[in-house]
This record gives sequence, structure tokens and C-alpha cells, in this order.
Amino acid sequence: MEHANNEQQARDIRKTTLEFESWGDKIIDKGEELLEDIVIPEEYFEGFYLINKTEAESTFHSKRATKYMFGVDKQKNDKLIQVILCECDSVSNAHESIIDYFMGSMANKIPRGEEKNIQVGDVTFIGYGEKVSTVIFARNNVMIAMQSVGDIDVDIQPFAEKIDNLLQKK
Repeated sequence: MEHANNEQQARDIRKTTLEFESWGDKIIDKGEELLEDIVIPEEYFEGFYLINKTEAESTFHSKRATKYMFGVDKQKNDKLIQVILCECDSVSNAHESIIDYFMGSMANKIPRGEEKNIQVGDVTFIGYGEKVSTVIFARNNVMIAMQSVGDIDVDIQPFAEKIDNLLQKK
């Protein structure tokens, strides 16, 4: 029982550091039609090819998670992009999935997308550094976690924008 209390306390602290309460009315479910069975088209990753697509470990707040891996060269692992797409039962659960994602992070302050003028999703977080090599966002009931995972950092902002446009058109 104490483990569950400690886990909830850690979650509450993470919510505070991410300013979860300031995400505003976007977290309130407004009866929008839920997005389901999302498939990311390979052509959205121009210059890359789909290495694999697998079912990912689903977090507590998602009902289905899919992990995509895109690469440039079959012989090298220098430029790789990983995308985790989580479909949730509600907008609230998509936002909670962002908290789930960051529960394993050691960083206290995680930059918001607005800090680098990145306008994807309802709520957006990015990684540190000159290049945008990490983008985590929620759009409606979907949470997306994208990151450059190869030896060479890839700017993934244009790919995040394409996926967000896909979600807005659904």
C-alpha cells in the first residue's frame, strides 16, 4: 500500500513540475469524436524508411500503443527516429499518458513546445538542445512521443507537424 502512495506522490510531484493544472480546458473532454486506428504513413518521413512497426508496451492511461522505427540506411543506425503513438479512451487520458511518459524522466524542468515556437498538439513538450530531437504531444485522445534515437541527432519538428496535421484531419 505504501508503494502505491509513494507512486501517487511521485506522480503528483511530476504533475506539479509540468504545470499540469495550467494545461487548461483542453484537458476536459468535450465530447469530441475519439480518434482510433491511427496509422502513420511512411511517406510522412521523407528520406527515411519504416524499419519496423510493433505493438508497444501500453501505459496505464492508453488503450493501444504502437511503436514505429524509421531509419535512413539499412546498414547504419546513425539516423533513426522512434515514434510511439498511444490511443486513449479520452483527452484526459492522453494528457495523463504524457505524465506516464515523463514518470521515467530524471529532468525536473522539461521545456514546452511554445518555448521554441513549436505549435503541435494541444500540449507539447520538447527536449533540450539546439535541434528539436524530441517532441512529446497530445492531440485530442492521442499522445505522440517522437525522438531521434540514432548516433546523429535528427530535427524531428517537421515530422511532428505532419503527424499533428494527420491527427487534425481525422
